[in-house]
Amino acid sequence: MNCVKQPTLYMEILTCQKTLISINQSIPMNRNTLRIGHFSAWGIIILTIIYLIGLILPLIIGHEPEWRPAITSYYRIETSDGFISDFNGAVFFLVIPLILLLFACFHDYSPRPMKIFTGISLSLIVSSTILCTLSFIGQFAIRDFNIHTSSDDYILYYTHSIFSNFIISVHVIAVTVFVGLAELFLIPVFSKTNNIEKNIRLTLFFAGIFNLLSALMFILDKEGISASCMLFSLLFLNIFIILCIKFFKRFKSQGYEG
Repeated sequence: MNCVKQPTLYMEILTCQKTLISINQSIPMNRNTLRIGHFSAWGIIILTIIYLIGLILPLIIGHEPEWRPAITSYYRIETSDGFISDFNGAVFFLVIPLILLLFACFHDYSPRPMKIFTGISLSLIVSSTILCTLSFIGQFAIRDFNIHTSSDDYILYYTHSIFSNFIISVHVIAVTVFVGLAELFLIPVFSKTNNIEKNIRLTLFFAGIFNLLSALMFILDKEGISASCMLFSLLFLNIFIILCIKFFKRFKSQGYEG
């Protein structure tokens, strides 16, 4: 009896990855994709530097006696420290749409077999952007509520407390779970054949894991650990963005597609 060995799914995936590596090395990037990706990467770097300065500034000027990551690592309206916190929150808010643009560029660049991964990643970033927007609208609505409502009304205070906690939970989940999963789903797009892309894969992995750990710690009511994990994720995100700038520069010396 003549037995023909059928290829396993694992072998098919390996063959697909090898094909994608050769495709990535031979196909240049679209001109507009390159420009938008390069602009987004630089925008994220500049804004995150401003954001990190904003985290440290309250300590320098004495508004905070000690660094408390649970308060200073993400924007919370009820612990707002005036203009600095509001400005820092706005900067953090602007980073998410730029990440959306960057991930959209990778979705456009990725070969067809990998677009399922980049499509999931992009959908998660879109969801994160929407939830962050709703969170900021909700938090400013809470501030307006505080200004125009008497503090001795117990029912209103209790309702405000529930809504405030819900809005903050939405914000944290948006910037941890959704962004973390998006980072992990983006990993397969990059090959293992050159140092830049290998390092991109590694930094995306750590950024995603720290984001998911941050969400887990927040659910377990360990807010300080959660915020610290979020800061570590932001650190790896910055390394990823620097590598992305190098990644885009690689195409400047090549011909453009389209």
